[in-house]
Amino acid sequence: MYCQHCGKELPEGSAFCSYCGASLEAGGGRKPEKKKIAAVGIVAGAAVFLVILFCVILGGKKGKGPGPAEEPKTAQKIQAEKQAAEEKETENAKETAKEKEPAVTLGTFVLQRGNRTAALGDMELILYEEDQEVWSTQGTVGNRLMMTEEGLYYAREQTGSSLEYYDFEERTQSVILGNYMGMEPVGLIGSKLYVKAAGKNDMDDHIIVEKDLREGTVRELAFPDMWGDFSILTCGDRLYYLGGRTDVSTTPLYEGDPATGNAVILEQQAAGGPFVWEGKLYYVHCNEPGYDTESIFELTEKEPGSSESRVLLTDTYGEMGWLKSVEDGYAVFDCYNDTESFQKVLDLAAGTVERTDNHGEKSTELIGNDKEGFYYSAYSGEYANGTWYPPKVYHVYYYNYAGGQTKEIGSVTGRAVGVDRNYIYYTSSDGTMDAVYSRAPFGSTAPEPVKTEDPPKSGDGEYILPGSDSRYYRKLDLEGLTAEEIRIARNEIYARHGYIFSAQDLQEYFSGKSWYTPSVPAEEFSEGMLNQTERANLDMIKEYERNTGINQ
Repeated sequence: MYCQHCGKELPEGSAFCSYCGASLEAGGGRKPEKKKIAAVGIVAGAAVFLVILFCVILGGKKGKGPGPAEEPKTAQKIQAEKQAAEEKETENAKETAKEKEPAVTLGTFVLQRGNRTAALGDMELILYEEDQEVWSTQGTVGNRLMMTEEGLYYAREQTGSSLEYYDFEERTQSVILGNYMGMEPVGLIGSKLYVKAAGKNDMDDHIIVEKDLREGTVRELAFPDMWGDFSILTCGDRLYYLGGRTDVSTTPLYEGDPATGNAVILEQQAAGGPFVWEGKLYYVHCNEPGYDTESIFELTEKEPGSSESRVLLTDTYGEMGWLKSVEDGYAVFDCYNDTESFQKVLDLAAGTVERTDNHGEKSTELIGNDKEGFYYSAYSGEYANGTWYPPKVYHVYYYNYAGGQTKEIGSVTGRAVGVDRNYIYYTSSDGTMDAVYSRAPFGSTAPEPVKTEDPPKSGDGEYILPGSDSRYYRKLDLEGLTAEEIRIARNEIYARHGYIFSAQDLQEYFSGKSWYTPSVPAEEFSEGMLNQTERANLDMIKEYERNTGINQ
């Protein structure tokens, strides 16, 4: 039984509660009804809560001013929320842009990515951040540079050969790969770095070296047809390159699979590229090998991994020009003919074609891009017997994609090789062996040369193309020469090695030069006796002769 007053359990038959002393009446042995007690407690608690809430509301109203006083605070809150939303949108846009930014940026001489610029100097490589020099390394550095968000890759040619890396955050310099000659960074696929390197027995017979930056392992990939100065890059999980010898005009476009070490031909007759933009591959197809100015060129877009391709532009080589860049939705071509030179610009989305103004100058050359347009250089003069008259002054122009407008941003007294946001980078020599690199701010004006004497006459010097064994010449350097001078310039390359000519006029000509020593009969001569620079110049001269129809 239970006490009906205090609820304690008691022995059966008790007359009073031994805990509270209360008398137990009939029926007092029943257990108290706790649900009723709980219900009463809930009602009481709710009443107390309502009283407190009422007091709080009254107190809050006493503490506030009139109704309009709430408005400024509400407006501030709206403004703060709007600002937070805009900041979030900006941050999302930055993240999206960052996702679209390529894993690596490749370039020669000058390379810009974000607020950083890497540029070759006088026997050194210099890194600028926001136009301020933050690091440099001395010695001979290859002109092929590669930059990621985290660091800079470059090749050094000094006591040996090494592929090196500079870490932006750590400010440290380290050797990534050694024991290979002629190295150039190509790209990254995951944690694996790919480097172009010369073969063990021939500087012109190349291999690809794979270095796993995480595991530290090194592997050689002997893809086929990697000869001479060919272009190669990564796209997705593949490598793409133009193979074949450089003494033919059209070459195969290969797709190399690093996983298997095999490569397949995607295009038998490619004549330009490859380039990659937003994961798609761009190259030029030619309708015939050994092309000339009337050969049909097709700019082709291909989705890697797919058999489908799309032709974006069709024209003759003489009208289309040479594909130099595919960036930010535009393809840019360097064009030149007997009377003028300029750039052609193809809008990849719209399919429209525009061209730059050549400003009446002799030559134009693409030297850099940004998101809104591109930079190109131009010069004028007369070329005779290996010398420009007057000496060249390079003018640098900027072409805006949206408006199609061109403006001059400055001029320099050497070959312009690149730009960043505020500077023109240039070299004192057209070659790379003895060049001294400098930079000049936008707006700089080089003094125009004054003609003080007649151009040098043909045959005045010992050579038609001085230094053709150590500096790279371009087709533009042949303009102004006669067909016979070009023939002699081509054979000068052989004569340097003592080649004995079967053509009597050539043998008599070179026998009159102080530097010529006839020593190698024609049947004993091998192209392997020529160095890489000589082969490149020889190929360039032969192609110029084919394109112009001279000496055929």
